[in-house]
Amino acid sequence: MTEQELKSVGFEKVTISKEESGSKPYHYYEYSIGNIGFMTQPSDQVKGKDGWFVCFFDYDEIEIYNYNDLKALLDVLNNNKID
Repeated sequence: MTEQELKSVGFEKVTISKEESGSKPYHYYEYSIGNIGFMTQPSDQVKGKDGWFVCFFDYDEIEIYNYNDLKALLDVLNNNKID
């Protein structure tokens, strides 16, 4: 997935400074629907411009690499959330 695809479905960029990380600066993206959180891997672990993936905050064994799959999942969750 590309950074633009992540932004297009509402992911927000989180920047970690060199001071915060203790080594080098990086960034990642996150998105929340109610109590469900999603995040990407850190930018220093991305392989190629299309190498971003998304996982659940508390369950990182599920990795979503395909933009259409991510969009479909977010559409279902957003349309069925209870306020």
